[in-house]
Amino acid sequence: MNSGASTQARWLIFTVYSRPTGLLPHFLRHYRDLGFTDCVLAVHQRCQRGEIRREVAQVEGLRVRMVPCYQGPHHAEKDAALVNWQRVRWISDPHEWAAWADIDEFYEYPMPLGEIARLEPRWTAIIGHYIDQVAADGSLPPVDPGRPLSEQFPVATRLRRALGCTDRKVMMFRGVRPLLAGHHFMRNGTPHVLTGVVRHYPFTRGVAEAMAERQAMRETTASAPVSSRLRRFLAEWVKRGRIDPGLYRLKTKTSDAQSP
Repeated sequence: MNSGASTQARWLIFTVYSRPTGLLPHFLRHYRDLGFTDCVLAVHQRCQRGEIRREVAQVEGLRVRMVPCYQGPHHAEKDAALVNWQRVRWISDPHEWAAWADIDEFYEYPMPLGEIARLEPRWTAIIGHYIDQVAADGSLPPVDPGRPLSEQFPVATRLRRALGCTDRKVMMFRGVRPLLAGHHFMRNGTPHVLTGVVRHYPFTRGVAEAMAERQAMRETTASAPVSSRLRRFLAEWVKRGRIDPGLYRLKTKTSDAQSP
């Protein structure tokens, strides 16, 4: 845990729980170990709150506040409105830093939290870029909540980028400037020159079904569609049962290609 985090008394992380994936205990431990003190967990109405409470109870040292969410499948615009409202509710200090991460997103900041707290006021955000972690055999396995993710999904890739998806994320923000859908961008912010890494674990059992549900919802609400390239890729992945992860392995410095 970051000893420097004492320069800001509270460190908030916001997230939305839309379906069971097995990632929640990993998520909570990761951000606790980074130095976060509090998590605001927005839970979709259809999810089993009892099971979520059992997962939360597995992790000590992080205050988790569960708040109700809307009915129906994941909706990026609704999520953005919900989290932006929660930020206004919980953050009153315009200089306070906080984060919003999806449950399959594990941030690695370019500096400890204590150093972020001491940044000059002109810096209002920390940006990161995705590294998509994939199982060694190229399958879409279920997540084991008790086994390190680095062992379950050891292959680092740039699949999102290869499929034409946005690979930029707002990893940390100061105050309550509005974040846009997907929290890839924010209004009127000045990102720090140093960037971080977003370890991304979406390629697990059930991802194709979740993506299909999301696309169906967007078609009925005239929202921006899910990338057709991504949908076709996932459908083929499910049909074959696996991909060759070597085709997408990240070719960069060894330190960047290893998951934590």
